Amino acid sequence: MLRNLGSRAGLGVAVLLLSAIFGVASANAAVTSSHVTVPSNPSFFQENDNNANDPAHQITISGTTTNNGTAGNVDLICTFQTAAGATVDSVIHSDVPVSPTGTFTFSGTVPGFERACVIRAVPAGGGLPADLSPFTGPTVGLGQFDIETLTSGPNNGNIFTFADNAAQLTGDGNYHSLGGGGIFDAFPIQPGTLVLGSDLYFGGDYVSNANADRSDLEIDGAPAYAAATAEDLVSGSENFSGLPAITFSSSQDPTTGNLTVHESETLVKCEPTPATYPATATSCTSFASTGVKFERTIVQDQGGRQAHFTDTYSSVDGQAHALDLRYGQDFDNADAGFNFPWVDAAAYKTHTAGQTIAPPPSAPATVFVNFDNTLGDGSLLSAQGAITFAQAPSALKFLTNGLSASNGATHLFASFARSIPAGGSATLRTAYSWAFTIADAHTLAATAEQSFTAPGATTGSASSITTTGATVSGSVNPSAQATTYQFQFGTSTSYGSSTAVASAGSGTSATAVSSALTGLKPNTTYHYRVVATNASGTTNGADATFKTKNIPTRLKVGKVKVKGNTASVPLSCAGNPGVKCKGTLTETIKVKAKHKKKTVTVGKASFSIAAAGKKTVKVTLNSKGRKALAKAKSHKLRATLTVKLGSKKVASKTVTFKHKAKHKKK
Repeated sequence: MLRNLGSRAGLGVAVLLLSAIFGVASANAAVTSSHVTVPSNPSFFQENDNNANDPAHQITISGTTTNNGTAGNVDLICTFQTAAGATVDSVIHSDVPVSPTGTFTFSGTVPGFERACVIRAVPAGGGLPADLSPFTGPTVGLGQFDIETLTSGPNNGNIFTFADNAAQLTGDGNYHSLGGGGIFDAFPIQPGTLVLGSDLYFGGDYVSNANADRSDLEIDGAPAYAAATAEDLVSGSENFSGLPAITFSSSQDPTTGNLTVHESETLVKCEPTPATYPATATSCTSFASTGVKFERTIVQDQGGRQAHFTDTYSSVDGQAHALDLRYGQDFDNADAGFNFPWVDAAAYKTHTAGQTIAPPPSAPATVFVNFDNTLGDGSLLSAQGAITFAQAPSALKFLTNGLSASNGATHLFASFARSIPAGGSATLRTAYSWAFTIADAHTLAATAEQSFTAPGATTGSASSITTTGATVSGSVNPSAQATTYQFQFGTSTSYGSSTAVASAGSGTSATAVSSALTGLKPNTTYHYRVVATNASGTTNGADATFKTKNIPTRLKVGKVKVKGNTASVPLSCAGNPGVKCKGTLTETIKVKAKHKKKTVTVGKASFSIAAAGKKTVKVTLNSKGRKALAKAKSHKLRATLTVKLGSKKVASKTVTFKHKAKHKKK
């Protein structure tokens, strides 16, 4: 395995040497105070270690000074404290000119200090001032990344591993490739003092080629290798045909410092397949694809105290594959303490090679760890942390293998077996947390476990119900993950229709959601439920119902026209689809009978009109009506037209019939 073991140790020595060389500030220094105004507070930067001139990874430092009347330049430094309480510094740039008005500016490569510190401008050549209070500036997180490529041979230019560090204000993480170490360092940082705690992880979620018993990664029963493990497998394997190359990208939010790393590579096997493990330069002479592609996304957040790993193994040859892997989890201390809550309750214990731990009975599940079980909780010389598995490992065992074997430290592996469907994929997710106290480690682990939990979904009530629409409501708990929701609806629990997908955010508490449903049928019962989805799964809310409003059946009577013995009555029907307006038209007159008046029907017709339909109904005078009209002295017959919808009277109108007989003029 590849590792730059001297990076942090070398930095500490350099800091002490620089402080010793600069000594104590001179009492005659020209600059008496300063304030660094650029960059803003806080800010986050990474050095591109492969290209110091990369314009996307430069830093500008500007500010103002006051002096004692004598011109003088400044040294730009970054200060932080040690666990012992001493303030030390790293030099960014020396002897930066100060203008006659007291301003200064510097632009250059981001210093790859891999830590959080305070940028200050101090008198040039005077060393670290005893009193830093007159020299103020922003707190920054400084990290770096680099890729390692082959520089000769047939695979010249191939990326086979990388290192990516991002310091934030409460933590600092360092990451390598799947075959290069996974999470390679993790340090808690004390806010304010910026004291860097111990390096909790020496490797995590990685696979090794150095194990004596088996390859950490097996596909379809054969040893398989990532780019870094293949490159380092046997003598000369860096020149083998089929050696995979890594695709790598990295981005950091300059405001929050959150880091996102993407890695992808084809997993390979030896060609020909060696008869025995481990492979040798004689038994393995080239590499061939296993038909499986590996993709990893790492997100560091929580102020630099948590990293989320999402690993996806995909079939790229159209075939199904069996995946058998064990992820190494290494700790650079034989006194590292472990708490497996389902076995140990709250106790932290040390473990030796060969010990096995019963796997967690359910997931998500968290293993709590500390750097040194002999140190008290909260010690700035130690670190507390947690490994949270989204899926329960099938086995947990301590071995002497792994990156830490040569140090006599602690190596734990977590086993997983997955089936990769033809053309499909299998995903594993892990979160690493680190802090100074057990309480903080538990809080971070709870956040991680929630992020591995399917969202909560509760169906609410329906409101604003009309004949063709309604607004349905509910609540969604995203469980700390980007979550979407929609409402399913229909006339049965099969639903059949759904609203557009919308975002419920990524919070940790229930959020009210709603959607408007349109195009519904009147007077109809609808079933609905809210459905929420995130990376951990989909949750269906309970079924609920509402009934759309009924459209009242209405009959409208138009202008009546009379021609001869017939009255034409325009009618129009409004109501629910499928409903019909049925009724009668009746014409009546009043006649005298034995000194009384009685009502006589002189015409009648029935009608049936479909909803949204129109019809002109004709009512013709019956024999009684025709006789009454013939006897009328005025040659006119006024009748009452009554329109009924069913048994309900809708309208009453007077209609006048005229006698057809022509009268001669006298």
